Amino acid sequence: MNQAVSPTRLFFGLILPLSAAVMLGNLGGWDLWNPDEPRYAQVAREMLATGQYVVPHLNAEPYPDKPPLFFWLVALCSRFFGDVTAYAARLPAAMAALGVVTLTFFLGMRIADPLTALLATVILVTSEQFFTVSISAHLDPLLTLLTTASIMLLQSGYTRLPAGTPFFLAAYACMGLALLTKGPVGLLVPLISFLLYLVLTKEWRFIRHLHIGKGLVLAAGMLSLWLVPACLMGGDAYTQNILFKQTFGRTIESYSHQNPFYYYLIEFPVDFFPWSVFIPSACLYYWKRRERLRDMCLPLAWFAGTFLFFSSMSCKRSLYLLPLYPAAALLMARLWADWLRSPPQRMVTVPFKVLCWLLAGFGTVGAGLFVFDIAVIRPIQHHAMAFYTLCIVLVCAGLAGLWLCRFNRSVYFFGHVAASTAVIFVLIVTIIFPAINSIKSGRFFCERIARHLGPGDRLVATFEPELFNYFLRRWPIPVLQQDKDLVSELLAPRKTYAITRARKNLTLPNELRDSVTVLEQQQIGHRNYFLLTNKTITPPIPHPTAFP
Repeated sequence: MNQAVSPTRLFFGLILPLSAAVMLGNLGGWDLWNPDEPRYAQVAREMLATGQYVVPHLNAEPYPDKPPLFFWLVALCSRFFGDVTAYAARLPAAMAALGVVTLTFFLGMRIADPLTALLATVILVTSEQFFTVSISAHLDPLLTLLTTASIMLLQSGYTRLPAGTPFFLAAYACMGLALLTKGPVGLLVPLISFLLYLVLTKEWRFIRHLHIGKGLVLAAGMLSLWLVPACLMGGDAYTQNILFKQTFGRTIESYSHQNPFYYYLIEFPVDFFPWSVFIPSACLYYWKRRERLRDMCLPLAWFAGTFLFFSSMSCKRSLYLLPLYPAAALLMARLWADWLRSPPQRMVTVPFKVLCWLLAGFGTVGAGLFVFDIAVIRPIQHHAMAFYTLCIVLVCAGLAGLWLCRFNRSVYFFGHVAASTAVIFVLIVTIIFPAINSIKSGRFFCERIARHLGPGDRLVATFEPELFNYFLRRWPIPVLQQDKDLVSELLAPRKTYAITRARKNLTLPNELRDSVTVLEQQQIGHRNYFLLTNKTITPPIPHPTAFP
């Protein structure tokens, strides 16, 4: 390939700058959304307000759910913005995602070829889940950056044996930082992936050269620099929670997000769209050429090891799979790189046509929802023009792709999928997310609540109120664990405000029906939120006392 249009120049001159522009350009264009974004932002805000960086706090209580590295970065970014804004809270995730894209390019250069590396970055940044998580205040992009760096350094050390020790130690240092991001998963994902790689390549005898013992000591030592002081300062309850409930509890019998073992078999194809349409062709392609594609054993082991690891855990969410997306992109890129070097066959034209029909169908159905005023879209009916624009783009992309099929060239197919997805993502961050902000954000409800509350008024909640901590800038908000506690609060002879929620309309207990007023109500996401207040009891006027 001509040096002027080499994959390296295309990546640094076009792909990376465009990705940065789309990811970073409008990060603050919509509010922080439930459930995770306001919570993580509030933890960082309380760090800045209290100066307590060792033990993270939420609602003025120790927060043991996550280690602090991501919150430290959010707090650091927020110092430049003067507050924990939506942009500041999302910036670490977006920068980490751009780092993942860059590492994927360099890793593709090492294990395959420049064309595969370039295509892998395009596939990665235009996959639905990777992009949407990267522009939100989540810690998974940071975890993915550190696990990707760990696997890349392990591979670099392995190829330089017996002089690979510095690379191995650097890999374990990245695992230590990953432990500070999301706990044991930051250590297990790269180790499981690379050990499986050695097994697949029948090179398990090299396991003893990985310095696993020294590496574990290094990673654990980095973690302990924070964990030991945190446990001493946080107390027994904090220590028990972070060491056991947040690790083994999520692995064996999770208290939240429990899903069946096949959960990711359904979720991953949806989240890897549009490239998941080509997964059946990729499986067939790799099976037929398994002897000639041994250089892809590392991303294969990385993908399989991570997928099986997360599938074995009881706690499952689709964004947990983010650390395997670089591997998925590399595997799919190798498939497309070979297709681009040869005339397309049915294994590429058939799924491409299916994708085009899907895009056109999605656009047509979406437009129909607005035309016929279907109930599900009524909350955003006033933003119909934004969604019509997206629907028109989807239909045009589908029809244009079907027209391109007449040329029967793989490069046109790949370029069309990537460009169409990029345009859709631009529309998402510029008009779609801002349009649905009114039904996803809790800021508007909090603004109405603030008009009722005075600085000294008592406010309580019947659930963890991190959303209201963040938008009301108020903490602590006492949490009532039982219904009887709510009844006692609202029957007390003092003015009290209570935030509660229900999936449907609120039904008050009999004791409260005559003494409680619903001041505000709003649906945020799939839940209804209510602001209640009591009718204060006026103390009796004392009779005048007669004096002699």
